Amino acid sequence: MDVPIYTQYGRWISEIVVHGSLGESLWASIPVTEEIASRWPVTFELGILALIITQIIALPIGIYSALRQNTWGDYLGRTFAIFCIAVPVSGWRRW
Repeated sequence: MDVPIYTQYGRWISEIVVHGSLGESLWASIPVTEEIASRWPVTFELGILALIITQIIALPIGIYSALRQNTWGDYLGRTFAIFCIAVPVSGWRRW
């Protein structure tokens, strides 16, 4: 903390480029790359599951809206899609 932030950032970037190290976790006192590696499988699984569920919902609505343009079902499908896009993400952990 005795040097400017841009110097600290430059040192951190050079550590990544030269050694491939992201540093040490402040909470767990282990390398950040180990933390990322330990959580990667669950993150990947959740991402794939979210994509599958999204496609199961979105594809039928999109096909129906394309086949029946400018009907009440189309308007309802579009409204649902816009609502889903506009809803903010919740559940973020606050430290």
